[in-house]
Amino acid sequence: MASALDIVRDEHRDILRILHMLEDLAEDETVLARGIQSGLIASIVQYLWIFPYAIHHPKEEKGLFPALTAKDGGTLVATIAELIGDHAKGYRLLREIENAMLASGAQGGITRLRTAIRDYVDHKRRHIEREEREILPAVERILDVENHTTVKKTFADLKIDKNILALFESLFPHRQKEK
Repeated sequence: MASALDIVRDEHRDILRILHMLEDLAEDETVLARGIQSGLIASIVQYLWIFPYAIHHPKEEKGLFPALTAKDGGTLVATIAELIGDHAKGYRLLREIENAMLASGAQGGITRLRTAIRDYVDHKRRHIEREEREILPAVERILDVENHTTVKKTFADLKIDKNILALFESLFPHRQKEK
């Protein structure tokens, strides 16, 4: 059975896979233009709106982070506040990708889109790396089994649309075996 920490790590890996795909598409302007025309870029952006912001971040912000700050003596409050701010910045950067997609047919539009994608991917990678480096080890050190159980229950209690959840679980079936 996967722990709360395992769930967060797995979700980070899933997000990183999608970021890698988006980054690869943005490497070549012709490939990126085809990705726009085919709807692939729009689908990736839709995934990035739904999975991190509707499923993953609420687990951190409503489950993991509060449990950690309740037990760490206040040492991680500033770090967690910055990470929550990063979530908001990612939202703005993702909006810029959407705006750049809409303008991709204009002069310099593909270049703007490539820049927006790079900015978003770099931001999300740095954010995930920081969580993996600073928060997850603290979770291992500070939270006991009971805390992990409570956090995992909070994850399960989050009001995530069951259809959306089923869609993402179908994308990553290997995670079903871990529940």
